Amino acid sequence: MALRYVAYYLPQFHPFPENDEWWGKGFTEWTNVAKAEPLYDGHNQPRYPTDFGYYDLRVLDTIRDQAEVAREHGIDAFCFHYYWFDGHRLMEKPVDAFLTDKSIDMGFCLCWANENWTRRWDAAEHEVLIAQTYGPDWELRFIESLFPYFKDPRYLRVDGKPLLVVYRPQHLPDAKAAGKRWREHCRKMGIGEIHIVNALVHGNNDYEQYEFDAGVEFPPHNMKFHGVKEIVPTYKPFEGYPVEYANVARDFLSRDHSRKRIYRTVFPDWDNTARVKNRSLIVLGSTVANYERWLRGSSSLTRANRAEGDQLVFINAWNEWAEGCYLEPDRRHGRGFLEATLRVKNGMSMVDDIYDVAPERVRFELRQQLAAIPEEARDAEIAKLRAAKIREVADLDGKVTLLKQEASRLQSGNETAPEPQREITETAARSIQKARDAQAVEQPQPKLTTTSPAVLTMPEPGSIKVPLKFRVAHRLYDRPMMFKAVRFAYRAAKRVVNPSSATEPAQKKKVIADLPDQVAMASSRHQLEGHDVQEVSLESIGRVASSKQEMLTSNEDCIWTAFSPCNVEAELAPRLHVAKGVVNGDEFARMLKTVPYEAAPLRFGRFHNCVAHPIAVALVTRNNQVIAETMRIYRYVRSQVTELEYLVEDDAGAHLKAETATEIDADVIIPMHYSQAFGHVVFDMVPQLLAFRDEIIAERLRVVLSTKAPKWLIRMLSVWGFLPHHFLILDAASTAVYKFRSAIVSNALTTFTTFFPHPETADLMSRTLVLPPAVQDYRARRIYLGRSSETTNSGRTIANEAALQAALVKRGFKVIDPAVLAYSDQIDLFTDAEIIVGAHGSAFANLIWSKAGTVVFDLMPDAWINFWGAGGGVVELWISRICALKKFDYNVILCDSNGSSETWQPKTYAMQSTVDVEVAMDHIDQAIKELHKATR
Repeated sequence: MALRYVAYYLPQFHPFPENDEWWGKGFTEWTNVAKAEPLYDGHNQPRYPTDFGYYDLRVLDTIRDQAEVAREHGIDAFCFHYYWFDGHRLMEKPVDAFLTDKSIDMGFCLCWANENWTRRWDAAEHEVLIAQTYGPDWELRFIESLFPYFKDPRYLRVDGKPLLVVYRPQHLPDAKAAGKRWREHCRKMGIGEIHIVNALVHGNNDYEQYEFDAGVEFPPHNMKFHGVKEIVPTYKPFEGYPVEYANVARDFLSRDHSRKRIYRTVFPDWDNTARVKNRSLIVLGSTVANYERWLRGSSSLTRANRAEGDQLVFINAWNEWAEGCYLEPDRRHGRGFLEATLRVKNGMSMVDDIYDVAPERVRFELRQQLAAIPEEARDAEIAKLRAAKIREVADLDGKVTLLKQEASRLQSGNETAPEPQREITETAARSIQKARDAQAVEQPQPKLTTTSPAVLTMPEPGSIKVPLKFRVAHRLYDRPMMFKAVRFAYRAAKRVVNPSSATEPAQKKKVIADLPDQVAMASSRHQLEGHDVQEVSLESIGRVASSKQEMLTSNEDCIWTAFSPCNVEAELAPRLHVAKGVVNGDEFARMLKTVPYEAAPLRFGRFHNCVAHPIAVALVTRNNQVIAETMRIYRYVRSQVTELEYLVEDDAGAHLKAETATEIDADVIIPMHYSQAFGHVVFDMVPQLLAFRDEIIAERLRVVLSTKAPKWLIRMLSVWGFLPHHFLILDAASTAVYKFRSAIVSNALTTFTTFFPHPETADLMSRTLVLPPAVQDYRARRIYLGRSSETTNSGRTIANEAALQAALVKRGFKVIDPAVLAYSDQIDLFTDAEIIVGAHGSAFANLIWSKAGTVVFDLMPDAWINFWGAGGGVVELWISRICALKKFDYNVILCDSNGSSETWQPKTYAMQSTVDVEVAMDHIDQAIKELHKATR
């Protein structure tokens, strides 16, 4: 059973005798809603319903229409508030009408609102209108009143048990005894077992003290942060409590429910000014996009932590109009909240995870800015801000027009555009999906041919296809590229893999001892023009899996080769521009031309009952001995094994100290090494994960990341559909050691896969993308890749970068730091660019997304050429190799590293981190002129 959304429903909107007596003839909640007054500039009061109007719930057609609209927008059930006061029921007519009309196709359940009704609307124990009392045998009388509902086949069930929410069990005389009597009586009367849920309100966070089955959040109850009254200048004295939506959402999403059965709840908005006037709680910044972010995060966490039949997310509420808390359409948002609910439910949510700032805060900060400006200059400053806003609105209008045109083009079936366009409105995307499904025809399965015998057969991609061209080994073929709506909620779910909590249920401390006999690992080598490349090999035990499935199902340690070695016919004729002061430019040109494109194989080793560090080092299998290959992995990035405090190295090799390890009962893949640089992520890590994408998505394999992993990493991986609950984040301290049920490591860390990306892995990366639309349009035909100190680890600085950027801007370039963009935006940026200029480094890894014919200017410090040592010098050749593979116009501007006398001598990383160069514009100018001539 899939994820289910349950919306609380207030059955109040109709006259009944008690309300007539207490509040006046004909009173309903609409009375308060309509007469609400705004408390400050921009306050969204009063609220105006649209589609259903000021309805009366005595009219059954209203309930039918509500249920139909709710169901169409992803709501699975209403949770009706149930008012039972020791045998006396209130507001029962709508619920009973719903029960009687079996034609209403909508699930439902009940929430017993067991609290006093008071004149202040907040259940305070004064001015009580009707008290919640508990007479003799109240437990049996109450539960029997629910039997007609429990017996209805539409009633919401968990594991076959009717679900009952109790709002305030702390008010019951003995909640534990009451629950026991309810269960016994239900069994006796043929109802069977029931599922009792405690609403977590008014400071109560512990459903287990009552021996209930579960808890359910009830925001804004039990919030954990302070208000922001200072940013809201009210018209009159304000005794209320304004808070920001982003803070509320982050607060509830950060709560770890992995070890308890607590259902998550979100609300679209909250503002109870209509009820309590200037004492209200107002949630600022309650936008449709913010609601969508919170709902998406809660849904992802629920899927991650709850069993399939227990995946419930509650929404507060369907129609709490007097609390400003409703999904129903209104004048401000229309059906926006409903449509956002459906998008998240269907995995079509494309909004980014950066919460909208409350407009009240924007105005507050603007007032502060203006206050700092001399009074005589304020009018001019305000005029500038107004002009900027007008330009922004005009720009947005233009983008909307383009989106509509693109949607129309795609709906018409015209798919001849050379590049995929991702800026499609959600409505258009759904229409296109439906149209393509209806007209689906069998697609040929293209093949990527290399000069090796290895041939990759690509599985059928998604249903929306855009033909692209890709040239490998001088062969041109068409390949359909996935264009799907995104299903991801990673950034909002920050703590789903918190190492202090997420792993605890499945792990325990245990002394590692009596491991099976060691099996030595043989090391084979693949020759790459003077470079020895290590591979993970286990031929010595004779266990080589012929397929991934065989490796994953084997009870023995074994290896599997995902991509075989291949020699790609990719020639490169780079233009080398040598600046003054540079030596041996001719030798560098020879290096670029003569190194062949020999892609190393991508292989995986799987080890059972092994001990490992979360950064793919010091893997242990048998007799506590460290597998030699994994030590080479470690030495590749760190020189001293002794830095791992749980290892001992002697003449017999490296082995584990007699200490404890954290045992984790999971099958994992450990894809990351110490560097964690962007280039390694793109060419080493991502192909590893994509090789096991189906197993990871299905949660049969967890991805181990360390606490040292950069924050952008998880956000980036989401474009391939990897969500937070797919990761297991573990402490990366030198003392940390973990024992896994099984672990997979790759040879990607000790081969030059980074320098020679395998064509098959590059194709796999583009074919399996699951992209949201661009968050913002950063695209440009000419781009310069900025590298701020906050977003890069490299010290390859350009002394005259400011002047260089200014000169490029005059020549039509746009200066952009890719590191500050969402990864989907980075892909768009490189896809559309025609000329790319940048300092030599990891930012160029995104060239894999660029189209054939792209002009690349690689600003190379001459002191960086021999960074890796290794004989004739290994420049980070992956840039030049990608340019060869993709048929780019590759230009290297070799810059003088400030007159260093050791230009061609091996240097340490520490020395390289201080490389400082200047760039002359004449080479770029000449190349641009040549480009203009060639394209006329």
